[in-house]
Amino acid sequence: MSHLTEIETFIVIARTGSISRAAEQLGIAKSAASRRLSELEARLGAQLILRTTRQFSLTEEGQTFLTNAESALEALESAERTVRDDTQELSGPLHVAAPSPMA
Repeated sequence: MSHLTEIETFIVIARTGSISRAAEQLGIAKSAASRRLSELEARLGAQLILRTTRQFSLTEEGQTFLTNAESALEALESAERTVRDDTQELSGPLHVAAPSPMA
């Protein structure tokens, strides 16, 4: 599992306020979204979300991580846009070869 996938899943869970809604938005099973969150929390060694059957809230660590993760993800998306935009523009000299009578 990609660390980035886990982080993106956490961001969607935090934004939607629900693992079920996040899973639906991501097009994955609820169990997969929950597993991604658990793997991220285990890797970080911190609980990011307090979840019970009646309550869902970010922990202090979760709020801090969300802020930093959103900023990092925005920076990555910006970097991708920059490269994609730069490669889609034509640049450099254009050389055309044609027979002398056409010149």
